[in-house]
Amino acid sequence: MGAAARQLADSIDAREMSQRVFDRIVREVFPSRAQDEEFLAALDDSVHDNVQAVLGVIAGRLRISSAEPLGAIALMDVLTRLGEPTSAVERGYRIGQWEIWEQWVVAATRVADGDDALLVELLVEPVRTLFDYIDSILMTVLERYEEHRRELDRERTHQRMLMLRQVLDGSHEPPAAAVTATLHYDCLLTHRAVVLAAADRSTAERALERLRVALDASGALLYQESVGGWALWLGRTAAASPRRLRALRHELAGLGLQAGVSEPAAGIAGLRETLHQARQALRIGQALEATTTWFADVQLEALLLDEDARATGFVRSVLGPLAGDDERSARLRETIAAWLETGSHVSAAAALGIHEHTVRNRLRQVEELLDAQLLQRRTELAVALRLQRVLG
Repeated sequence: MGAAARQLADSIDAREMSQRVFDRIVREVFPSRAQDEEFLAALDDSVHDNVQAVLGVIAGRLRISSAEPLGAIALMDVLTRLGEPTSAVERGYRIGQWEIWEQWVVAATRVADGDDALLVELLVEPVRTLFDYIDSILMTVLERYEEHRRELDRERTHQRMLMLRQVLDGSHEPPAAAVTATLHYDCLLTHRAVVLAAADRSTAERALERLRVALDASGALLYQESVGGWALWLGRTAAASPRRLRALRHELAGLGLQAGVSEPAAGIAGLRETLHQARQALRIGQALEATTTWFADVQLEALLLDEDARATGFVRSVLGPLAGDDERSARLRETIAAWLETGSHVSAAAALGIHEHTVRNRLRQVEELLDAQLLQRRTELAVALRLQRVLG
């Protein structure tokens, strides 16, 4: 760096230059922050540190590699908390760089006073130094910005999951406004929960977006329950129309993932209830090897399966010797189910592809094994057969 450039750098009022840089950055990059005192103080410190450092490097008092503008690093922490994008950070530095250069050109032109050779000396090396400094510092602060943003994202994610777990297990129920602010999801909406078996987050997120669009939901929330299990909520301010429900069914079918779907329920209690329903629907659907299972279709099984031991006892009590795993028991259960579903021996025979007399003989065997008339136990048998399919 030439002596003339070093002298010019020493003669420039760093505070005055900083103020003009600060004003321009606020005006052109962060106009919405013009009343934010914390942000303005951090920006002022950062600009002043950087201007002093640039002038120090040009004056030969400082090396770029040893420059540590603490104000610039502190500003990154503030910008991260405010959620400003990386592009705003970069633009702020480029605007500042341009303003410093413009001021330097004015000062250099005045000092050169028509001496072209001196003007070249005052411009060439200093501009290279200015650009090198900004590139170096920008790399440093952006690394800090990304690191801090990752830390903040992890902290926010942890806070969200902690609150959601507490809400779901009932251990803590903060005000609805606090839940909504932390989860970024309006907990007072009417929710419909879907529990998915998905291999990874990206698959679950794509499913969430497709289902949100299908149901025209105003809010959506995703929660990882296990390594391959995901719960999601779709929130609406009003009940979904039949057309929207058909679209939801279509999208669920297109996902190719096993899923359990709840009935709608509102509020914080609704978050818990819909998750419970969706979990039960998925469990029953997995047992029945179904792709999508709606809670509304398996409410009876879900009710009785709340206590596995009692459900198993009920099945054994009603089916007795027909609850076995042998081929004969399975054939007789199939015949009972067909008879109950169709309402007649003839229709049951047609459904099973066997002769009507075969159906009659099998049902007679069932009555002998159970020592009871089938007509008197239709309801118990129907329920026990449905449960037996799930319990296996």
